[in-house]
Amino acid sequence: MLIEFSVIFAFSTLFIASVFDVKSEKGDVPASILFLGIFGGLTLHALQSLNTGSIEPLYISIMGGIGFTAYGFISYVLDMWGGADMLGISVLGFSASYFLIESSGVIGMLDLFINMMAVAFIYALLFGGVKGLSSRETRNSFIDDLKQKKSQVLLLATPGLIFPALMNFSTGLTMFVLYEFMVLVYFFFQSVESEVMSKEIDVEDLEVGDVVSFEGIDLHDWKVKNLIGVSIEKVNGRIPEGRINNSLARIQNRYGYSEIVGLTEEGLEEIRDSDTEKVEIKEGIRFMPVFPLALAITVYGISVMTFLIYSL
Repeated sequence: MLIEFSVIFAFSTLFIASVFDVKSEKGDVPASILFLGIFGGLTLHALQSLNTGSIEPLYISIMGGIGFTAYGFISYVLDMWGGADMLGISVLGFSASYFLIESSGVIGMLDLFINMMAVAFIYALLFGGVKGLSSRETRNSFIDDLKQKKSQVLLLATPGLIFPALMNFSTGLTMFVLYEFMVLVYFFFQSVESEVMSKEIDVEDLEVGDVVSFEGIDLHDWKVKNLIGVSIEKVNGRIPEGRINNSLARIQNRYGYSEIVGLTEEGLEEIRDSDTEKVEIKEGIRFMPVFPLALAITVYGISVMTFLIYSL
């Protein structure tokens, strides 16, 4: 019963976090809600271990939590997910791992991960579709991009030919169509991001918490150093200067900073004191609803992975 309650508690905290994410003006999610979900999952699994005299429930909760948190953290460092999303992924790992492994083995955990990614893709596709298709500027930008970037489109589309060549006709054709559709979606989302989900504003209109893109601005002090950037700084201080330092510097400049950050008070003051007059702010897709939905469909036995295996 404690393990089932852990899953229910995780769903509840993620659902509440989703409401904050969707309803708040800037998608602010109180971290306390998500930390409560993590702590609650650990506590309930610890109680289950005490009741059964087995360390297994707590051990699997911790290992599953670490695994999901590691993925969430790496994705956060690479700007694929936001900070709140990273904690939402952690809630899934700490609270639902033991239930899923008891029900379906390791496949249950894999199902949760694949379901999460599939729901995120569909959610982003619907979000981008609604936003983009309703915008004439986005539609025009998408068509113009396809015309202007013919070589890039062709380069990305050509690998899809491998599917008909290596698979039977029906499966290969299906995979080819899906792959080419993904290529079009990629370019469409670039248009959505540039036309709908970002805008240029005066520095005077910036507020704390605004998500500012510093891409193209050579001012790394305004960016947030991520794990890669911090690690490279430590390494550079311990090795003699030479070619390796130059290589590390290039890696740090490219990957060592988060390109999109929420402004702190200090960052806002620095920008206002600078010569910059305008900056680009971005509205990210609010992904928090993905996590309770992915958990729910996984618990009820829906497996995107199984569907893909048997449909192909």
